[in-house]
Amino acid sequence: MATTIGTEAVLEALRRVEAPGVTAAANDVVGLGYVKDLAVGPEGASLRLEYPAPLTPARRASAAQAREAVRALVGPDAKVDVALEGRIPTGFVPTAEAMGPRPQEPLAPGVKNFIAVGSGKGGVGKSTIAVNLALGLARAGARVGILDADIFGPSVPLLLGVTRQAYMEDMALRHQAGEGMGPDGQPRLLPYRTHGLLVMSLGFVVEPDKAAIFRGPRVHHALVQLLGDVEWGELDYLVFDLPPGTGDIHLSLAQLVPIAGAVVVCTPQPLALADAIKAIDLFRATKTEVLGLVENMSGHTCSQCGHHEDVFGTGGVRDAAFEWKMPFLGAVPLDARVRRSGDRGRPVLAGPADAEPAPDGAALPVGEADARADAREQALADALWGIVDRVTAVLAEKVRARPRSLPIRRT
Repeated sequence: MATTIGTEAVLEALRRVEAPGVTAAANDVVGLGYVKDLAVGPEGASLRLEYPAPLTPARRASAAQAREAVRALVGPDAKVDVALEGRIPTGFVPTAEAMGPRPQEPLAPGVKNFIAVGSGKGGVGKSTIAVNLALGLARAGARVGILDADIFGPSVPLLLGVTRQAYMEDMALRHQAGEGMGPDGQPRLLPYRTHGLLVMSLGFVVEPDKAAIFRGPRVHHALVQLLGDVEWGELDYLVFDLPPGTGDIHLSLAQLVPIAGAVVVCTPQPLALADAIKAIDLFRATKTEVLGLVENMSGHTCSQCGHHEDVFGTGGVRDAAFEWKMPFLGAVPLDARVRRSGDRGRPVLAGPADAEPAPDGAALPVGEADARADAREQALADALWGIVDRVTAVLAEKVRARPRSLPIRRT
């Protein structure tokens, strides 16, 4: 190494590397404590970037940014090694006092973080955001499941391209192979595996054209079964796609499992915001952390002439997040490709058709196949990836700031 440097100088250089998804003023990897095992010697420097979140494309790119920041200090011929690691924390460790009246046996005990995605109003694209959030987490290397908690109008099977027949045939074959047998020797419900996700929905067991005509107690019982009778295994995240409104399902989930945080999806116009605040009030009443707001259908650009028009307005959710003092998680435009990808059963963040699901939690190289898409499609994917970055960053920050010894009673 031509120049002798110290650890402090390297840390100062690394302060120019921003942590993806963190919107606070102090958002560099040094200030957040993500730099580990820093060693500086005569031949160069080595360090490890440890994120409390899965390794999204932006986080993977930060390793190269850190390498270049250090190399600019130590010289182009010096050896600079930057290792990258994602450690996903548990969102909430419940105590007996905090849990209150709950099932004796915890439901889905292998899940680290339960994330609820809700909205006050229907038709705002909540299920689309929930599915893409789950897919992004999985492609970033996390073990992820998604539970379609919309008992009366399940849409996750359609968005992920899974039919009831395919689910039934898959479960029968797996039971024949001895998978999913309970301690009593009886077969348990198994989630469907697709796009690197574990998926479960009442739409897999009810005829597609039949209505689920349930009263409140049966809705609660159905949720208990979808959580407790399904072989979820070990997961970093289980995403709930909630129904619109504020009803029995939301209350039951808050009673059944410790939700790490909730994401509220809304379109920009005042009509939708008027119901979004009611959803936020429900989460607060059940002592559920609101991770932030997503603005969906935020402006439309014509694919033919390029004319931009704010069909539902724009910026309304961002302004509301500022007014309500909660994080703004990002905006997704009104784009026909979002609709088409969902209709095909391959949402945007499922990646191209030749992308394989992440095996056993290993992160996939993302971006190579995506680069073949046109610039506008990539911008759409980037907007969704940005939401994944911010959701996981906000959740990690809330976990770090939350006093574990303070019980949280859920009512």
